[in-house]
Amino acid sequence: METVQTTTGGLFDVLAQEMRLRNYSPKTIKAYKSCIRGFVRFISPRHPRDLQDENIRSYLVHLIDEKKSSSATVHQVINAIRFLYVELYHRSFAVGTLPRPRRQKRLPVILSQGEVRSIIEAADNPKHRLLLMLTYSAGLRLGEVLRLRPEDIDSNRNCIHIKFGKGMKDRYTVLSPTLLSELREYWKVYHPKKYVFEGQALQSE
Repeated sequence: METVQTTTGGLFDVLAQEMRLRNYSPKTIKAYKSCIRGFVRFISPRHPRDLQDENIRSYLVHLIDEKKSSSATVHQVINAIRFLYVELYHRSFAVGTLPRPRRQKRLPVILSQGEVRSIIEAADNPKHRLLLMLTYSAGLRLGEVLRLRPEDIDSNRNCIHIKFGKGMKDRYTVLSPTLLSELREYWKVYHPKKYVFEGQALQSE
């Protein structure tokens, strides 16, 4: 870790700052920093500014052949390296022709309605059960469910406002009558204020 800090100085702080200025999500910033940290370790003691195309390609080959990284991981590394060279070093030529591995095409695992119902009914705690129902019925990611605020639930238009979802984009999703009824019962018991699902109770109850 000392080598990374010595050879790159405040690279990771600058990288994070530039990404925040471009409104990247904290999750993406963390992922890019991790990618660049691995890249810097590989090329140490050289600095990224001193590399040529073939050096970057060698790292990608290392990830594929030796680390056995998935195509999704390699794609993310390429995106992080591209950001580093294009946005920080203004060297688009350094990454302009980087090859991208073909993505693996796999069919998603789709649960039947019966299987989904069994999972939801297995949750004894009403808060956990409602969280599962929201995730399935409204098609939400876990992070989106946990960030939901009471004002995001629009009972008049039967919709849910998702803010800062994937890609930092807002969207609306359908609020079913059954889910609305469950939410109203939940409100009577838990009286959420800032978030729909609040506090340590979500983990401990």
